[in-house]
Amino acid sequence: MQKAVYNEPPIQTTVKLDIPRMVGPWLVGILLVLLTLFTGITFLMVIGQIVAFGLVWVFYYYFKVYKAQKKASYEQIKESAEYKQLCAQAQEETRKAQQKYDAEFALAKTEYENVTLPNYKKELKAWKEKNAAELSEAEAELEKLSKELAQHYDETRIVPVQYRNIEALDFIYSMISTSDFDVKRAIEKYDENINRNLEAAKLRAQQQANELASQQNALLENQNEIAQKARRDANIAAVASTIQQHKLNKTIKDMSSKH
Repeated sequence: MQKAVYNEPPIQTTVKLDIPRMVGPWLVGILLVLLTLFTGITFLMVIGQIVAFGLVWVFYYYFKVYKAQKKASYEQIKESAEYKQLCAQAQEETRKAQQKYDAEFALAKTEYENVTLPNYKKELKAWKEKNAAELSEAEAELEKLSKELAQHYDETRIVPVQYRNIEALDFIYSMISTSDFDVKRAIEKYDENINRNLEAAKLRAQQQANELASQQNALLENQNEIAQKARRDANIAAVASTIQQHKLNKTIKDMSSKH
């Protein structure tokens, strides 16, 4: 449901920022600077005093004078009879707008409850009844056809039980309808097709197994090469150690013989 929003009329004060009054001290400062030309007062000292006084006055005027006047003007306008009348008018317009929204909502609700919802329920009931009837009729037809098919199978024995599935029947029907094959020959072709698919699946499985075995053999050969290299390096290190020890022993022996 839509809600009307009340907004107070804006307040425009008549207080304006008096720029000449705010910068007036700067004019006075200029006069003081001119005064230094005749009195001999230090120029920088005067400039500092002017800047300090000017800043103090600007802040004082803006926050103490201008803001206070503007607030007083705002409160005066807010409490005036003219502004209160504007507020009353705005509130009345908001109330009327809300009444309009409420009336529109009530009308829409009544139409929904008395027209839209009953029609929907009526149409839904009719659809459910029709759907239930169609479903019951379809189930009865399916049961009838299933019995007729079972009876036909029993009487003709045209297709063995193991071939009475969608995949097999579709293949057999496709064969006899597009060639001069009879049912028996079509069944043989179906079996051949199934066997080919099984053989192809076995071949793929064997190829995957061979590839896996090849990878394992390659890994094993790599491991063997690493092990052989490690043994060869160990043997080389042992021989080098033996030779080094022999040289050390020979050196010690020669030194002993000299003494």
